[in-house]
Amino acid sequence: MAAVEERAEGVLAAGALQLHGRLDRIDCNASGLSILDYKIGALPTQTAVDQGEAVQLPFYALLKESPVVQAAYLGLGKDVVKIGALVEGDQLAALSSETGQRLVSLAAHMAADASLPAWGDETTCDRCPMSGICRRQAWTNKPAHQGAT
Repeated sequence: MAAVEERAEGVLAAGALQLHGRLDRIDCNASGLSILDYKIGALPTQTAVDQGEAVQLPFYALLKESPVVQAAYLGLGKDVVKIGALVEGDQLAALSSETGQRLVSLAAHMAADASLPAWGDETTCDRCPMSGICRRQAWTNKPAHQGAT
């Protein structure tokens, strides 16, 4: 184990955008760094990570200067410890790059006082408790979720 509870910082857009985070655990070997994020509740699904909906792991990779070759969730339960979603290698690099580009784009839009689109996909939005106040229906021109109160 290289570090635990490490505060980390990174930059995007040639230093115009500052990133901050706290990494639960960092392991190191000859290939590079591995980041583990401990979870006590529900673990983000592999699909959500793969599709770029759960961005915590790719974001954490942006915080390190040394190559991050693997990032995963570690579920901590009362009587069980289990590995959750895991990304590594080229997939992690691609997801991190896409997450960084999304952050730079959002920061530029916010600086220009532009409206921001919702990022949720249909599956995520269908189970979201915030559908009554979300801006997604305006973005997609669809009526608000029928189950909202």
